[in-house]
Amino acid sequence: MKQGVFQGLVISMIYTILISIILYLNAERILRVFSPDQDVIAYGYSSMLILLPFYWTMAIHQILMGSIRGSGRTMVTMLIGVGNMCILRMIYINLLVPFFPSFEAVMWCYPITWLTTMGMDCIYSWKAKWIPKGKEEQIGEKSQ
Repeated sequence: MKQGVFQGLVISMIYTILISIILYLNAERILRVFSPDQDVIAYGYSSMLILLPFYWTMAIHQILMGSIRGSGRTMVTMLIGVGNMCILRMIYINLLVPFFPSFEAVMWCYPITWLTTMGMDCIYSWKAKWIPKGKEEQIGEKSQ
């Protein structure tokens, strides 16, 4: 199980970083597919500048939470997701955006909550006993 998680992390990180670089380097061309309006392109470009450097955190989140959900620990994954992606975002929007009223301030709630979610995912994956009993022994035997 641990080897599969590691392989999933490596593959998804490579893919996500490559796609992010391609999107970053071709942002204006890609945005023109959706609208010729220069204001729309400017907002889209601003969003991409903020989001793309942090998108790798979502790859880690999805792999770790999928693995933990697959082990039967669905409540923990739901609480981490809802707590960070919903509740923390609402707190951020209601407390910080009034002091920094801009499109960019709103967009920053995404990478901030991606980082906090990924951090909690990593801590839970590392510290908690989420691999079912019996599977740990099988994992140890296969790796030796």
